[in-house]
Amino acid sequence: MSKKKKILIGILVLLIIVLLIYLTIRYLQGLTYDPEKPYQTIKEAVEALGHTYLKEETSTEERFSEDIYLNFSVDLYTEENSNEKIYNDLIYTIARVEKYKSFRLIDPEKETVIAVLANEQEKKLVRIYINGDDNYFGRHRSMETIEEYTETPVTDFIIESPILQDSIRTNWSTNIYLGTEDEKREDYRIYSDEGLEVKKVDNKLFNIVFTQNYNNTIVNGIKVGETIDAIIPILGTPTFGSKQEGLIGYKGEQFYIFFMEKEISVYPVLKNYDTTEFVQLVTTYTEEGNASDFVKKITGLWSDYDLYEHDTNYVKLRYTLKGVEIQFNITPNHGITYYQNYQGEIKEGINFSNLKEKEGELSNYIYFQLDTNLVYKTEQERFHAFLLREKAKETLNPYDE
Repeated sequence: MSKKKKILIGILVLLIIVLLIYLTIRYLQGLTYDPEKPYQTIKEAVEALGHTYLKEETSTEERFSEDIYLNFSVDLYTEENSNEKIYNDLIYTIARVEKYKSFRLIDPEKETVIAVLANEQEKKLVRIYINGDDNYFGRHRSMETIEEYTETPVTDFIIESPILQDSIRTNWSTNIYLGTEDEKREDYRIYSDEGLEVKKVDNKLFNIVFTQNYNNTIVNGIKVGETIDAIIPILGTPTFGSKQEGLIGYKGEQFYIFFMEKEISVYPVLKNYDTTEFVQLVTTYTEEGNASDFVKKITGLWSDYDLYEHDTNYVKLRYTLKGVEIQFNITPNHGITYYQNYQGEIKEGINFSNLKEKEGELSNYIYFQLDTNLVYKTEQERFHAFLLREKAKETLNPYDE
């Protein structure tokens, strides 16, 4: 064979290889999930997401327009890892193809049924039931935190601030002298000259923030403005936060204290509060499901909520110092969430010490975030609001030092 023919054959083979690669890529692209792509059929969408399409037919359940049979590519959980995103991608994609009619996804092999209630007019999903549970993944995440529960360690402090000493001595009374109030910002009273910002809840001091104008040391020789690097050798490894976050915190016998670059923030430690009636109200709610009556009675029993947002369709009620949050129609965790700093029973005979053995006795409306202290979560929100205000100041006064 001549050299010229060999070259031509080589070029032809190369072109064929390139063409095959191109066609393969195009084929795979057709099977690759694109969240922006308007899939025309359910089969196309299911296969693009990597699942196996079987069939579809008119639903046997009155509330749903269609039953879609398929084999999911993965289980709901792979060992301890949630596959929630994979399932949500499929659910929301099918909803768009179905033009927000209600439907069911049925996997006969995995014995999994996902029932999706949707609103055609508003083009949104109303409720997703996985094997009858309308908060399947949320409930699993809640139960996982039970394994992570530990009591918050206590740090010893030398209390040096007269304001903090008086607050503790008077059981956080609002009657102590703080100075001259200049203004109010949201829920906080501002005492600029004294270097204090104070939030009061139910005639008690809920949060004292020491700012740069406060000149005294507060605990262990630490003043506002000390660096985190300087504080950690004095107080030890932080219980909350990190240097990277710009916020660290500790729990003492009588108060929580958080340090950041320009402020020091203090909250009371609430002890020995009675939860007997609260447990009874929770039990009644989980049995009867009357949310409005429950909220009315809870706020009557415990008036020391530090957050209460509500409208005709939703409620968010927070008892930071007690470690309880109640919310309806805001997140899938529709009911009562208990945090690490809650003290007392959850249900008669059930508390954090025997929760692992008793979790099967709990209602669907009860959730846990036992890896999170609600005081720390509330302080994070306050700290981030502070950072936003500081950023806004920089934007308005870019040349200020």
